[in-house]
Amino acid sequence: MAVLEIEFLQWIVDTRMLWVVPNSLGAKEQMKAFERVAADSLAILPPDERQGVLKYWFVRDAKMSLVSHLLKHLAIHELGSVPWALSTVSRDGHGKPCFYPSNGVGKALEFNVSHQAGLVPLVACASTEVEVGIDVVCVNERSDNATIRKDGLFAWIDMHADVFSRHEVHYMKYDVQNLSLSLPEQIEVTEKAQDAIANCQRRGEPISWVTSSGTPQELDTDVVVEAKLRRFFAYWCLREAYIKMTGEALLAPWLGDLEFRKFKVPKANKEAALDDSDLLLGDVTTEFEVYFKGERVENVTMELRALGRNYMVGTCVRNKDGEVAQQKFPGFVNLTLDDIIARARELN
Repeated sequence: MAVLEIEFLQWIVDTRMLWVVPNSLGAKEQMKAFERVAADSLAILPPDERQGVLKYWFVRDAKMSLVSHLLKHLAIHELGSVPWALSTVSRDGHGKPCFYPSNGVGKALEFNVSHQAGLVPLVACASTEVEVGIDVVCVNERSDNATIRKDGLFAWIDMHADVFSRHEVHYMKYDVQNLSLSLPEQIEVTEKAQDAIANCQRRGEPISWVTSSGTPQELDTDVVVEAKLRRFFAYWCLREAYIKMTGEALLAPWLGDLEFRKFKVPKANKEAALDDSDLLLGDVTTEFEVYFKGERVENVTMELRALGRNYMVGTCVRNKDGEVAQQKFPGFVNLTLDDIIARARELN
């Protein structure tokens, strides 16, 4: 398997503690306060991008949008060798952001940005030989407990079934062999236990069984449901990264033909803070089997990283010529706002 010598950047910014505004203010007043405290950062964006950031209703979304713009410009400058004042974000045939030199200045870039629950990751490379995509998910951001409690996890998964293959939907519900469960040492998972875990879809309903030696055992279903939810979001993250790589959207007609098989959901770092304030790196999964219309896809490299207790970031790269070539990712560099502003000024 060949390895193309392509330099990649992987950056990530945590916006949650940036440009803090009083919680006591209403949404409209918070946005006005945000415009004041973020004035220096907004000032180095082109006017249309600046106005786009300020159109958001909630500050949390405006912060992620602002950082997304800043990261794209910084990638163009540092990787594309373009002065900040001359940087412009291009669009490919699908409308996907990229950079094509229009005046002979700089190098063509492929990049992609995602944002969720305060985090903004970017992947970029100075090559037109590949396409890149990235996505970030937060397992505990959405409040789905009421739906799962009322209708069960399987019904909740079925609500999103249109964006997955039928095999993936079944796997997310029932697979036990590859489910990442943190079980006490004394738990013996018998065949009956596996059946119970496979069909588990509600919290607060303990699973009980008797081992071959006659020992009664019990397992908290919260552990099982959380593991299945984490697996669901891992699948979601991978699909989003792949789809964004292609430049299409979740309405693409071929979604049911794309399938991920036999991969390990990365576990969170046990030392990570409960509030995700430290974003410690957990497991990194790099081995995937990707299929499209039943055929193995060989020209795609993917990784899925666990950050903190609840975040996962998926990165996807595809060789445009269809050749089988494994890419190497450098790992994410955490950038601060001061990093971005200082480096932007250096390049002016």
